Amino acid sequence: MKALREFDPLAGLPILLELATLAAVAVTGTRAWLRRRKAVAWPSTQGAVHDCRTSRAKYRGWVCILSYSYAAHGEYYSGSQAIKARNEKKADELALLWKGRSVIVRYNASDPALSVLLKDDQVGGFEN
Repeated sequence: MKALREFDPLAGLPILLELATLAAVAVTGTRAWLRRRKAVAWPSTQGAVHDCRTSRAKYRGWVCILSYSYAAHGEYYSGSQAIKARNEKKADELALLWKGRSVIVRYNASDPALSVLLKDDQVGGFEN
């Protein structure tokens, strides 16, 4: 006769946490993708990158995060954009390349605080 094992309700918690993290990453990525697709039709304006930092991103390797500012409808706004990099060295190179650079910013006409930098709008794209 087999002995019954005690039921541990917390045994599956690590798997559930990992699944929740993966779902959050998928939702965030899908939102960003949809925003970029819609942004092609948004108006554009000149902006400037005022800060760049590199970071190791979970599930995405390294990224260079650009912080930029722009004006729309007579008001000033800011935004940020992550650019994927193959490794830390490439992320650092991107940060040096982009800091202080002018960029074309696409913004939502009905909510100018929503903005994005599209690769095709930038001179040279997002080299990495």
